[in-house]
Amino acid sequence: IVDSVYTDATGIVKTVSDSHVSGFENVSAAAEEKSSIKAISGSFAFGGQAAVGGAVAYNEITGKTGAHMNNIAVDAKNVLIKGVNDADIWTMASGCGGSGEVAVQGAATTGEISRTVAAGMDNVSASKTDSFVDILAESTGEINSNATVAAVGVGVAGVGAGVVVNRLSDTISSSVSGTTLNVKDLEVRAKGSQTIRAFGVAGAGGAYAGVSGSVAVNIINNAVNALIKGNTSVTAEDNIGVVAQSDETLLNYAGIVSGGLVGVGAGLSVNDIQGDTNACIENSTVKAMGKNAGISLKNEISDTAMNDAFIDDTTVNAQYTLEKSRISSTKTGLVVDSSATHTLKSFVANAAAGGGGIAGTVNVSRISGTTGARISNTRINNGATGDVSVNAGDYSNLSGFVGSAGLGGTGVGIAADTGMVNRTTSAKLDGIVSDATSSSTARNVSVKADAKLGISAVDAGLAVGAGGNAIAGTLATNIMQSNTEAIVNNANITLKSLGVNATHKAKTSIAAGAVSASLYGSLGGSLGVNSVKDLVKAEITGSNIIMQSNGSGKFEVQAL
Repeated sequence: IVDSVYTDATGIVKTVSDSHVSGFENVSAAAEEKSSIKAISGSFAFGGQAAVGGAVAYNEITGKTGAHMNNIAVDAKNVLIKGVNDADIWTMASGCGGSGEVAVQGAATTGEISRTVAAGMDNVSASKTDSFVDILAESTGEINSNATVAAVGVGVAGVGAGVVVNRLSDTISSSVSGTTLNVKDLEVRAKGSQTIRAFGVAGAGGAYAGVSGSVAVNIINNAVNALIKGNTSVTAEDNIGVVAQSDETLLNYAGIVSGGLVGVGAGLSVNDIQGDTNACIENSTVKAMGKNAGISLKNEISDTAMNDAFIDDTTVNAQYTLEKSRISSTKTGLVVDSSATHTLKSFVANAAAGGGGIAGTVNVSRISGTTGARISNTRINNGATGDVSVNAGDYSNLSGFVGSAGLGGTGVGIAADTGMVNRTTSAKLDGIVSDATSSSTARNVSVKADAKLGISAVDAGLAVGAGGNAIAGTLATNIMQSNTEAIVNNANITLKSLGVNATHKAKTSIAAGAVSASLYGSLGGSLGVNSVKDLVKAEITGSNIIMQSNGSGKFEVQAL
């Protein structure tokens, strides 16, 4: 055994290469890393005439974690290749100031996690038919940030601003390439779980003016891939599983309070979840007879877990996420499964009061990307006993709650909230090979794409002008665009039953209102816009499907 372990400037990598291993019960190559940052930054400024202060916190975790077996012959009952990375950031920036005249305070916090996590097997041979081979790449990341600021200028003005910026970006890959395996069971898994929780509070007051603002930018962008590729040949007495699982959660909370002869409050929140999750077998030969046990999955979400109301436990409760709502199942034979959940909740409240109270709030939230499962340019030799499952599941919940209140002699309250979901969910059998050498065969074949989307928005604008005018306005926009497809293309295969199913469900709910009241002039209006554009497709093209079921098999193609 040659075990080369080294640490570079970007992280940890472990590699076992150019070796032959035999006579052992267990063989493993593992790289595991855990990183944690906890930081607090504070500023307190007080003065008789002026007080100016600021607090900034910047925290970053980057690097690589990998475990690989290359150019090795291995004969052991249990073979494990594992790359695991766990990182978290907890950060707070706070500023507090007060003076007899003018107080200015700011607080900003930034958290960034960006890692590459991999587990791989390249040019490996194994011929122990009772062997269990597991390849796992897993990444868990969490950012918790808080920016709080308060400024009071008793004589003149108080100005306070809070900024929160978070970015979580991981690349997670588990793969087998150029390898020949004759084993009992093979599982190739890639898993990512990423969470951002952002809190921002800004308050300002002054005898003449109180001005406060809050800005939050939160981004999650992940790539999760599980692959068998590169002319790999796998024969499994039981099962072959290629599983990619991704879960993203983004929770944003912001509050702004301003008061003075003139009170001005402004809030901006931008939240973005994007990324791709893919499970794939390509350019290979695979055989999974599905005799025993099965591949354990948590790949489905029930209808009841999706947003389906303006306000309820699903939309409001910060503890409720789609990741926690996954349903377990087991499948046998050849299993290619990709599933992704996305939970995004943003709550922004803004209040300004004074002789003139002006409050404006903008919230923009987006979920985008692709979830795919695919077998392409591959020969499937499952025979009469082994099933084939190609499944892609994508599930998105987006909740937005935005409120602005302007109270004073003249009051202005404006709120705008935009929620967008744009996801592609794809399951494909593409280029299944049969020729004079051998035909592709299987028992029951399922190609399924399942997508569910839910958007809920509650938005309000309030303006009260006790001695002047009042203007209140609310704009709420929900946009859904999705592509859900289950496709069999250029497949030449003999089987007992075939199901090709694409299912899609979308629900959008908007409650938008504006209230204005004044002794003089009053203007109020609200507009809610919903747009749903979907393409749902199930098809078989350019294929030669031979049914050997004596009339007892099922042939089903559905798009719902």
